[in-house]
Amino acid sequence: MKDYTKLDTEEFNELIFKEFPELFKEKLEYGCECSKGWQNLIYTFLHHLQWYVKNYPEMKLENLGIVQIKEKYSLIRIYINNGNDAVYQMVHLTEELSGFICEKCGQKGHNRVYDNWYITLCEPCYKQWIKKREESFSKWYLMKYKIRRWFK
Repeated sequence: MKDYTKLDTEEFNELIFKEFPELFKEKLEYGCECSKGWQNLIYTFLHHLQWYVKNYPEMKLENLGIVQIKEKYSLIRIYINNGNDAVYQMVHLTEELSGFICEKCGQKGHNRVYDNWYITLCEPCYKQWIKKREESFSKWYLMKYKIRRWFK
């Protein structure tokens, strides 16, 4: 299987719209709004969904359409119109699996909460993310301190 985490977000969006046109009745306004680590999972979901729609015409899924794919509370969220129970089970499974895949690199990860941020990361990506957050917080705090002194 090809590693889709190597593609940047724009390339990945072009690929899925090209390979799965019947699943996207209209191009998503913001494309797939997820980090690169989940691109393999999203591609696999779309591949299986397309196979299901093509191989079970009696399910009358010709009006099925993906409305949005995004990250919310550290999980993938997939919004679909005109699906059936099997489609919604595929969506649910994909959303649940995303909680065990690092959203940055695609390796095994798990849900974490840090300072009211919900994220799904592996240990190395989590350490890197914490470091980046602490550096940006230190810069913000220093700037706030300088502004206060300036107004005194």
